[in-house]
Amino acid sequence: MNFQGLAGQSIDAIVCDSTNATKAGHSTSESELFKGLLEVVKSCEGRVVVACFASNIARLQTLGNVAHVVNRYIGLLGRSLKRMVGCAQAAGYLRENFSPVMPSDLGYLLPQETLVLATGSQGETGAALQRLAADSHPDLNLAAGDHVIFSAKTIPGNESEVAGLISSLENRGIKVTHADECSALLHASGHPYQEELVEMYGWVKPRVAIPVHGERRHMARNADIAREVGVPVQLTGINGDLFDLVNDRVQRGAAPVGRLYLDESSGTLKPV
Repeated sequence: MNFQGLAGQSIDAIVCDSTNATKAGHSTSESELFKGLLEVVKSCEGRVVVACFASNIARLQTLGNVAHVVNRYIGLLGRSLKRMVGCAQAAGYLRENFSPVMPSDLGYLLPQETLVLATGSQGETGAALQRLAADSHPDLNLAAGDHVIFSAKTIPGNESEVAGLISSLENRGIKVTHADECSALLHASGHPYQEELVEMYGWVKPRVAIPVHGERRHMARNADIAREVGVPVQLTGINGDLFDLVNDRVQRGAAPVGRLYLDESSGTLKPV
């Protein structure tokens, strides 16, 4: 997308990610990961499973390129991963060399012939990687000497789940390499750093900046950056805040939010 071309279209507002707004400089480019991932995969002798975010299409293509170089078949385990790959292929975002085999065929391939992409990098219960660790996945069983690579950082708050998952794998003799602890580059953030926010606001020149995604300090820093580069209005809020942009005016309201539970007796959602 040509973001610079948007400047002449009188953009009202940008709703912009704040996760890395406190970090100086630029984030690592996704294109820089191929070398590190190839290095680690080349060192593996058994089956290789790579856990990553299903929505990161560029990462999936990078791993497809790695599989092509090392002569391994690509496999997909996890509903969200299969769904995202299907959408990406339909939209033309994945190259022809990204051609996954059927999950049910993975168990029949030699260990050194497979590179499997799996959901569950954050230790989610029921995800493909958790089922592989528990030896309960219907399509594939891992064995001692196989290798699991986490091509994702641990999201704050998920540390105990990820640590438990790694322990389950290692207790079975499965080798683990995690992006948090590996000298090779295995993950690049998809969240913009400060200089990238400066560039974005400078290119698009919106009337209003609405920082989202992050804690209050992240959104506050994002708003500061927008102000410093000349965005006239910055709106920061909390969950439930409503910003209505109407006829060059900004109206602020709120919607009820909070944690809900399902009342099975009535079939309705109720506040905790």
